[in-house]
Amino acid sequence: MSNEQKQVYLSPAQVCELIPGMTERRLEYLRGKRQGPRFAKPSPKTVVYVEADVRAWVESSMQNTRDQS
Repeated sequence: MSNEQKQVYLSPAQVCELIPGMTERRLEYLRGKRQGPRFAKPSPKTVVYVEADVRAWVESSMQNTRDQS
């Protein structure tokens, strides 16, 4: 990764620290429904998220208020 920004991997617990109100159980549910942020499973019991993907997923869910429309 010469000129690319190094990816930061987050555990489900770290994702929950990044997103107020998110729980590990909710992340697990979203993974099962394929609705949450992209994730990788490098081993059967390990789940990781790329920080940039988590932030992009949150940004994609932004809603406008009536005043912002």
